[in-house]
Amino acid sequence: MTTEQQQDWARKIDALLRKAEASKSPEEAEAFIAKAQTLMTKFAIDEAMLEANRRKAGKASDFISEEEFVMTGSFRVAFGQLCYFLIRFNDCEAVLYTDSPRTVEGKLYKQTYILKVTGFQQDIDRIRLLYTSLQLQAIRFETAWWKENRHMYEHAKRQGFLDRRQFLFSFANAVGTRVKEGYLRGKQEAQKQHGTGMELVLRDKKDMVLEEYNRRHPNLRTAKQRQASGSYDSHIAGQSAGNRADIGQPTFKGGQKELR
Repeated sequence: MTTEQQQDWARKIDALLRKAEASKSPEEAEAFIAKAQTLMTKFAIDEAMLEANRRKAGKASDFISEEEFVMTGSFRVAFGQLCYFLIRFNDCEAVLYTDSPRTVEGKLYKQTYILKVTGFQQDIDRIRLLYTSLQLQAIRFETAWWKENRHMYEHAKRQGFLDRRQFLFSFANAVGTRVKEGYLRGKQEAQKQHGTGMELVLRDKKDMVLEEYNRRHPNLRTAKQRQASGSYDSHIAGQSAGNRADIGQPTFKGGQKELR
């Protein structure tokens, strides 16, 4: 794939993300996100096919890397779940670290939610691009909902916090559904172009990522995340799109924790 073709893919994906960020409703934004994910998946598979040929010729250009996605603040777990769905459907693996101090933009945070992501560098870069856009959208939609409903919580501060967080959890789940749909659609479109050899290449790619992931993170333990729920109304407001599929709560291994 030439540099010009890569730039063309990037422009198309960026245009969809900008449209999503400017959308007036979560439903409209989710549709653009699904389209962006479809393009990202198709792009990633095209690259994987080319990279497999380069590898056979001893000229591989992509590499497996590891980067941290650091979530802070009162809603860090909800944003972490949003990020997790992107990791899950973009061919990477992740370990969860909680309350591991980090300095972000010059400020030290002791309460953190950190996803340490292992994968090919180009996949990690795409995840970061999509997560940044979705985080902005989530904040915008939650802020608008809170502005409209804040008066209901004047004497129920704790419930207000739970409902705002529930909004973001439900937003993450709804977006996760759209991302999954985009991922599957992208694979179907790539299959038409690349044929049956595609699955072997993707399996090899997954095996390489898992091998490196297990090397970096042996002896992980399993734990479940637990969060108090907000109200049904806040759930519906955050979910926004009517067809939410039950992707389920992620479970974790580790204290350092593995997402599954």
